[in-house]
Amino acid sequence: DNDRKLGSVSLVKNETNTDNVLEKAVFDLYKDGEIYKEGLTTNAEGKIEVAELPWGEYYFVETKAPAGYEILVDEEGNPKHYEFVIGVENETEILSADINVENDRKLGSASLVKNETDTDNVLADAIFDLYKDGEIYKEGLTTNAEGKIEVSELPWGEYYFVETKAPAGYAILVDEEGNPQQYPFVIGVEGETEILSADITVDNDRKLGSVSLV
Repeated sequence: DNDRKLGSVSLVKNETNTDNVLEKAVFDLYKDGEIYKEGLTTNAEGKIEVAELPWGEYYFVETKAPAGYEILVDEEGNPKHYEFVIGVENETEILSADINVENDRKLGSASLVKNETDTDNVLADAIFDLYKDGEIYKEGLTTNAEGKIEVSELPWGEYYFVETKAPAGYAILVDEEGNPQQYPFVIGVEGETEILSADITVDNDRKLGSVSLV
């Protein structure tokens, strides 16, 4: 009798279009349509390695992406299958497989609300610029009738709003050096915590008037 040789598979998890490997992604492994191994987790090198695989048709399915990343899906919206075969095809041994799986970063959003200081009065027509990682990202963002600016599909990074024009009758708040105040926020992951939305509140003081009696 001859025993069939057993096979192995190595899966590597990357961030899309980069060499960044991703740990703590979780996969199930199916053999011939049935669950074979559950809860396989990528290590610090972004790898899952499975040995001693009997012949058969296999596929991995990602069940949990690392914090801040999306699971890739097929055209029907189901988690993608990453298929491989262990065995012999046309007298060729196929006893090892290398699978590469990519994840897209989730995008974030920010909502800014503009109020009159110490009141619930919202202020339209305030204008802001948005900076990302110290560079201008979006210019001329204007608060609507509800006093809001909403920005979506933000890549990971460090951001801040700067007010460039206050509504009529109001003053732009400034820092200790007299520069327009920055309103910072972060989109991304800190530790294993996703930070994918930010809510910013900006107050404006009413300008004061003066009178001269002659």
